[in-house]
Amino acid sequence: MRLLITKTKLRITYSISIIVIITLIFIWFSGIFTEQQWYEAYIFQVVVTIVPAFLAFLFLLYVAILYNLSTKVGKIWLLFALGLLAWTIGEIIYSYYELFTDIDPFPSIADFFYLIAFLPITLGLIIQSRLIKIPLSIQEKIIITLLFIVISTLVFITVILLPVQEIYPIPDEEVFAYSVGILYPICDLILILCVMIVYFKLRRGKINVAWILLLIAFLLDTIGDILFNWVVTVRKEEMLFEPFDLFFIFGYIFVINSAITMIYLMSKTFENNQIN
Repeated sequence: MRLLITKTKLRITYSISIIVIITLIFIWFSGIFTEQQWYEAYIFQVVVTIVPAFLAFLFLLYVAILYNLSTKVGKIWLLFALGLLAWTIGEIIYSYYELFTDIDPFPSIADFFYLIAFLPITLGLIIQSRLIKIPLSIQEKIIITLLFIVISTLVFITVILLPVQEIYPIPDEEVFAYSVGILYPICDLILILCVMIVYFKLRRGKINVAWILLLIAFLLDTIGDILFNWVVTVRKEEMLFEPFDLFFIFGYIFVINSAITMIYLMSKTFENNQIN
């Protein structure tokens, strides 16, 4: 059974996403949950993190199926779906450590799934870029290079330079955790570079809306990784509601909207073919 997304349904999806984002921001900073309600608060955070991550996986998988898994484009979106599945597993394992054990969830086996997720996603982006035969102009190459330099500089300052100044010399027992923390923004930068290349190649078509949403998702994820790295390496004490969790959740929401936008564009193509 084919899921058809109309323009009205797409607008409703965007509206619901905006409402969810505003509601989560209010809950995060309003103090609805007290320190005594930390368990209930964490259960709430687990739900609003894992559910969007899993939904993102399902929608990406559906896009892959629509394209047909035997095609190159279908395989690309399947790779994206596998990446989100790995992130979902990582979220579940991280939450399990937090709720039911005394083991520090960072670094842990959860990081293996968080980090390995970058492989299929990056591979999918590289394949997608190679499939698009539209060459980048010199101006576009300069824009991408400048944007990447700016973002990379900000990441270097916030992830490496400032934390090192705060905690130098790094204790031997924390070197591994610090090294793992650095890997996340580095992987994010590679994803952002790939998405920017794909976006500029697709800039002339309506499909670029989906890639804009995907780019925003990876930017949000990068910010979340930077904030998380600062908390675990410098501050070393998490608050009841951390801002970095919001960025991760919003990233998943934008991935969902990216996939639904793709389904909408494919629904229009299907309807046009039916009419013709």
